[in-house]
Amino acid sequence: MHFGQVTNVLEKLQKYADQLKLWANVVVEKMKEGTAMEETKEEIAKSDSAICKLNDYIKTNLIMNRGYVSQVIQGFVEYFNYKERQR
Repeated sequence: MHFGQVTNVLEKLQKYADQLKLWANVVVEKMKEGTAMEETKEEIAKSDSAICKLNDYIKTNLIMNRGYVSQVIQGFVEYFNYKERQR
């Protein structure tokens, strides 16, 4: 168990799935606009109320660093570029 046991598993999973979809939608929109990484991060921060908790966690976690959100966004970008090349 990575983050410990929870009782409302389905709710948590749905919340995380919704968050991933939100981030993916923002990244796709910003890719179409040719937006820089920092602007994409700002748009995600505006759209996702949970980002503040994530940023607080990253700041206090020695393993994770400030580049974490950028790495996640870059993962989305690379995936969408891959899917586009597959067409």
